[in-house]
Amino acid sequence: MLYRIALIIMLITPNFAWAACTITVGKNTAYPNLQLIAWPNVGTPSTVCINPGIYTEALAVQGVSKTAGNIVTVQPTDPQNLPDLRGGVVIRNSSYVVAAQLNVSNANGHAAVVLDQGTHHATVDRVRAHDSQFGVAIGTAVMNGMGGPAGAGNSIQNSAIESNKLNGIAVSHGSGGSASPNAFGTFITNNRISNNGGSGVDVDSSRQVKIESNRIDSNGFNDGGRSGIHLFASTDDATCGGHLIRYNFVSNTKTKTADISGTDGNGIHIDSYCDNNTIAFNVIWNNAGPGVAIFTAAHNQVYANSIGFNLKQSNRAIDFKPADSPTGELTIAGCNAVNPILGHSDCADKIVRVGRTHDNYIFDNVVHSAVYGVPGINVVSSASSPTLHNTVGPNMIWVSNAAFSGPSANWAPLFYGGASTAISNASINAMTGTSGNLIEYPWSLSEGAPKSTLDGGSDGFKLTKKPSGNGYKLPLDLTDMLGRRPSAGSSNFGAYYCTPATGSSDCTP
Repeated sequence: MLYRIALIIMLITPNFAWAACTITVGKNTAYPNLQLIAWPNVGTPSTVCINPGIYTEALAVQGVSKTAGNIVTVQPTDPQNLPDLRGGVVIRNSSYVVAAQLNVSNANGHAAVVLDQGTHHATVDRVRAHDSQFGVAIGTAVMNGMGGPAGAGNSIQNSAIESNKLNGIAVSHGSGGSASPNAFGTFITNNRISNNGGSGVDVDSSRQVKIESNRIDSNGFNDGGRSGIHLFASTDDATCGGHLIRYNFVSNTKTKTADISGTDGNGIHIDSYCDNNTIAFNVIWNNAGPGVAIFTAAHNQVYANSIGFNLKQSNRAIDFKPADSPTGELTIAGCNAVNPILGHSDCADKIVRVGRTHDNYIFDNVVHSAVYGVPGINVVSSASSPTLHNTVGPNMIWVSNAAFSGPSANWAPLFYGGASTAISNASINAMTGTSGNLIEYPWSLSEGAPKSTLDGGSDGFKLTKKPSGNGYKLPLDLTDMLGRRPSAGSSNFGAYYCTPATGSSDCTP
């Protein structure tokens, strides 16, 4: 089994060069207890190798201060015979530490991997973090009653985060933030995050996290209020925001059966008080809730995503429809209902300022609803007032043939402050105050199950025929899911550019 795990992880990064060991620890060495390693702090890079075996104590990296030119790498002695680290890995108050190609679990109610107490520029690379309370916890107090925020520059990459009781990756307590725009403090890149009971990635009260090129699937089944990617803060104090979420495949987010009236199970959820985020070039499908939901958040840009076949939770979209519930493939909602007893807006036990959902910009998305009665885009009444400046369009909304002929002929592709049965490009333009919106048949939509680079390819939900419009023109430096730049005549709708050859309507590739 360990050989199989090693092989899988090696396949993710086939060009990995194995480093020579500076010291060897673990079984049959001077350091059999991984909590008591004498970490090398010399002025040259060093590699600490762990012998094969089962270890029930935590691998503890504490107070190991290195520099960019003097990193310490922790790796197995034998890449084909990984040590079984059952007590977790803790990187605490340390810097420039790389934990590479490790098999880590934690049966003690803690995270498999913890980065906290100011740890900065630490890298978790090609690690399998599994069968723990959390997969990777950045800045959370889940180990030995300790904790505290992590610093900036930490990276979780090329790893398998799977089968944990709650969140796959949790970033919290102000970890990794930066005061400078686009100076990202935490990087979550090219991971497979799957079968975790909580959110795939949960960002709580932290800033400037880049979540890029991950395969996030089948999470959220063990806890209410979870999503594939969940961004939120507990208080309205600017502690959450500035995140960049792009090139991810997010699918099959679950929800607890007893939580059928809730608003969880979303693909990507920009939740309470998390502002100024960019959600772009993601493929989002087959989730229990909406593909993308914005709730009491502002100044977010959601563009060039391919979203479809969501709202899978049985009966939720039809039987449970409070005024502000996110019942649409792509939903913008606020909290304007004033509690008559408390005298203020009250959503999920939070006091929410009326009009808190404002200045969001939603454009160039391909959205397809496959659930009767569920709109492709739903801007609920609490978010649709023109004074809130939530701009929706241009977008391409796919409808099934039954929406034009058959029992669902009055189904509307977009709700904008209320239901509308108008199905035309002109009516959507008029409702949203934008131009270039499209309502078209799905004959040119590839509905095959998307694949990411971690699955050996990249496909799904890309247009096969050029649509009748091009959407909002994007800057030339914005590459699509396949790494292509837009060119003259490109359609900018969805996660894949469509640029037909001369004289053809077929999209390439």
